[in-house]
Amino acid sequence: MKNEQFDELQIRNRQKISYQTMFLLLVTILINGIVKEYFTSDWANPILEANILVIIPALYFVSMCIWKDAYFTDTGVKSNIVMCIFLILGAIMIFLAIPDENRFIYNNKLNFNPTGIFFVAISGQYWIKGLIDRFKDKDDE
Repeated sequence: MKNEQFDELQIRNRQKISYQTMFLLLVTILINGIVKEYFTSDWANPILEANILVIIPALYFVSMCIWKDAYFTDTGVKSNIVMCIFLILGAIMIFLAIPDENRFIYNNKLNFNPTGIFFVAISGQYWIKGLIDRFKDKDDE
């Protein structure tokens, strides 16, 4: 699928990052299987376990796409509004995910859902990358 808004380098970078993300997903599933087989049968509730196994590769994919300019090339007002929504949504999710009495591990199981960290990390990286690009543009002039 060829998209006109991305150039060939961006498409190639995105494909390379996709392959790396698939490998990372396989590695996280393998590590999860080893941990469950040899160390503990349950380290988190099933939905939280699946959530973490998806968040790690997804965060890698989005982060690498931001830093390699493979996605998120628009730095306009619309993108900043989306990133503000991500930041607010992530902050709310982090606040709601904090367990009672701040027990992040309870009964030898993870008790904290890191989905909010995912959204905050995306918006933070996007803005940091934007600031770095602005400083580079000023230095080039």
